[in-house]
Amino acid sequence: MENYEITDMIIDDEMGIEEYATADFKQHGKNYRITFKKADLELVNAWILRMAHLCQRIYRMT
Repeated sequence: MENYEITDMIIDDEMGIEEYATADFKQHGKNYRITFKKADLELVNAWILRMAHLCQRIYRMT
């Protein structure tokens, strides 16, 4: 996985039923913007935390 830098993030909770997040990020000198459902961000965060926890357990076992 290559490095990237998140330069801005907006959580829009006024778009009706679902909340959306828009993130601006920079990779290799190019700027990008993505918009996604906030629930998807929460799912990804949960997965990352789970993977970090598993890696810590494996590291302790060695």
